[in-house]
Parts: sequence; C-alpha cells; structure tokens
Amino acid sequence: MCGVALGLHWERYFTCLCQRSEDERYLYDIAMQLRIPFDYTKRIHYQFKGFDPAIDRPIKQADAVMLIYPLNWNYSYDIMKNDLDLYEPLNEEETPALTWSWYTIGWKWVKETTKMRSYFLKSYQTYLIQPFKIWTEYKERSAADQDIGNVNFLPGMGGFLQSIIYGFAGIRIRPDMLEVNNPMPPPGADRLLLHRFQYLQSNLTFIIEAQRTTIQVVSVAALYPLILRRNQTSAVEESLKTGETIVINNPWDGFFIYTTVAETCPHPWDFTFMPYGYGPWPEELVPTPATYTAQFGPIWAIIAIVIVFSIGACAVYCVRYRRRQDTLEIKAPTFAEAQRNQEERNGKSDKK
Repeated sequence: MCGVALGLHWERYFTCLCQRSEDERYLYDIAMQLRIPFDYTKRIHYQFKGFDPAIDRPIKQADAVMLIYPLNWNYSYDIMKNDLDLYEPLNEEETPALTWSWYTIGWKWVKETTKMRSYFLKSYQTYLIQPFKIWTEYKERSAADQDIGNVNFLPGMGGFLQSIIYGFAGIRIRPDMLEVNNPMPPPGADRLLLHRFQYLQSNLTFIIEAQRTTIQVVSVAALYPLILRRNQTSAVEESLKTGETIVINNPWDGFFIYTTVAETCPHPWDFTFMPYGYGPWPEELVPTPATYTAQFGPIWAIIAIVIVFSIGACAVYCVRYRRRQDTLEIKAPTFAEAQRNQEERNGKSDKK
C-alpha cells in the first residue's frame, strides 16, 4: 500500500511538471485513502491485515522494514525500531543477502550502530564465492546448491552498495533536498569515499571519516545553485561554489544540501491519511471539517440521531416522573396514629 501511495503521489508530481491535464486531486484522493495495517497501541506496522507474528512465521525476506528504506516512508524513529524488533527474529536465516542490507540501513537510522555493523557483515561475508567474490542468493557453495539459487546475484551486490551509501554514509535523496544523516565509515575502514556524487547536475565528492566529513565541490550547475545547511540550531546557510572544500567536524547531527530555485509544483508526499496517524501533516493537508463531513458524514448522522432520540426519551421520562410525584399525597401521621402504630409494633414484639 505504501508503494502504491508513493507511486500515485509521484505521478501527481510529474503530471504537474509535465503540465499535463490529468486531475491531480483525483490521484491525491486515491493515495490518501489507502490504508496501511498498523497497530496504534503497539505502534507497529503489519505486513498485511490480520498478520499474527506467532503464526505467520518465518518470513522469507524483508517486507515491512522496507518502509524505512527504500520507500523512505515518513514516520517516527520509535515506530521504525518497533518494526525492526518485531521482524528481526521472524526472518529465516536462509534468505537473500538483500534482506540483511535493508536491516543494516534500518538499524543505522534508529542509531543502533552495533546491530548495523553486525548485519552489514552478515549481508556479504557468507554470500561471496572466492576467488572472484561473486554474490550468491542463498549462500550456494556446491554445484547442487547453485542449481537451486542464483549465482552472480546482482540484487545482493546492489543491496551491499546501498547499505554503504544510504546506510553508513547516511544519504537520503528527498524531493526537495539531499540529506546526510550521521555519516560514518563501515567496519574495518578508516574512511568512506563517495566520488563525484551527482545531484542536480552538480558533482560533489564526500570523504567520510570517524570524526569529520569533507565535501569537495567538483562543480556546481549554474541552473541550480546549491546551499549547505548544517543540522544545528543556528541553521546557517552556506553557498557551495565550484572548487571549494568544506570540512564538517563531528557531523553526527547531519546536514542538508538543496537548491535556491523554487519549484511551482508541490513535492510528492510520503504518507497516507490515517485518522490516528503518526506522520507530520503539512498545513495544507490538515483534514478540514469538509473532509470529515465527506468521509464520515453518514456515521455522524447516525450518531446525531441516536443522541437526539436519547435526549427526547430522557425528557419524556422526566416529565412523567415529575407528574407522578406531584400527584402523590404525602401526609404526616398524627400523634394518636403514631402512638397506635407504636403499640401495634410492641405487641408483635411481645408475642415473639
């Protein structure tokens, strides 16, 4: 569902860029009405409606954890961690290498660096065949095994590279910016080099070390001037110029690179409408009374009828009860009657 929603949001975005005449609102409405299986109490995504971790196991390969990457779904770190904690023990060991690459990136984003390094090693060490380091799909070693799975398994290689770029380097390509979050070199390496990384027709080289990240600006396209902003309270913006070198010490909080050129088309969103949702809402997307009326109008009408009927029934009951009280004739007993009643009670007591 998340992939479908993202596809519709991006379709709406490209429809605007290409100046097509399709009804953008129609695409938006479809995307926002899709429902994602989510437990609001436990704050966990389920692979499908009715998913039971005790029964629906083991899991063949990564599924719901792919919301973190490559879908880049918009939700909080605590839900990311809940998803990883749930599905980590459910995945079977004989799974394609790609699965462990997604876990590597996921644990990186929730700042579980020990697990991140463990899954990174797991994603390739037992999947390589020497001497040419060819990736396999299911750790194939013998000829019989290789008849079952794939040798020279390109998705495994791709997952390995993605775990480096989008995991250890912490890069996210957002619709409106290039985000770098807590960059660090992989295990056993002193530095990580991303050579001539292309973004908006510009070329940037990132040299990532344990305590600092260096940005070498190879070239900046005149059409898209770039701005660097560090993820700090001051949020100072720096213009990137061709040929300069910028050193960011202690880059664990991350930084952003974006252009000053404003787009006329709204960027694609990365969430659906969830009545008790978890994602931040852009101001223009906060559900309005008209939205609730359209979606929940019949329900509210039924509730209103029940409330009116209940109030009417209570009113009728109160009126009848009041009239009955008014018609009751309550008389205080005279002294003689009270004395006679007392004697009768005493007589009954003596007989006993």
